[in-house]
Amino acid sequence: MGLHTKLLAEDGDYFPTQQDMQQLTYSIALTSQHGDIDLDAATGDVSGSVANVSRFFLMFLHSLTEILPNVRTFAFSNKAGEVTDLFENKDIEVAAAETLLLNGGGSTDYGQAFVDLEGLLENNIDRKTTVIILGDARSNYGDPRCDVLKTIQEKSKRILFLNPEPKSVWGTGDSEMLRFVPYCSKSKVCSSLFDLERVVDDMLRSSI
Repeated sequence: MGLHTKLLAEDGDYFPTQQDMQQLTYSIALTSQHGDIDLDAATGDVSGSVANVSRFFLMFLHSLTEILPNVRTFAFSNKAGEVTDLFENKDIEVAAAETLLLNGGGSTDYGQAFVDLEGLLENNIDRKTTVIILGDARSNYGDPRCDVLKTIQEKSKRILFLNPEPKSVWGTGDSEMLRFVPYCSKSKVCSSLFDLERVVDDMLRSSI
């Protein structure tokens, strides 16, 4: 399977600066010049519970589409939808606004998002596929459908979960993070530009 990405995201009011976007895009471009970034799937969260970082997540997705070929992107709150065309054909401000309008605003439902993602990927996932999940794993006490996440894990090469919350709150309240961790090759705190750049560098080394 060629290099491509599937991503989901969660709505919010933080908006990265132009300098942030340029720096992240440059970092991804520089990294990709030194090797084949093994990135096939990424999943993000654009619901209210990650309102302060959702636009940051969207910036990451948009930067990936500018650098990596054949990237597919997805966004979700209570259901997942593909936004590849938006990110490929529109600038970050317009793409982010339309993504939040189409896919944000609902109560977060990771279980339904995983079901939708599996259906959207259909047969376009194999043992070369890397899935990245961007989100806080808070699912409003709904069924997190770990069985579906397990199925995605079994079909793919690896799952990387990037959570903006500190590890000290994983599994508290409606957080399902500790139930997701067993199905992830790596689970990392990711809430800054530095964190995202580190993830890109790790993907290049294929050691994450």
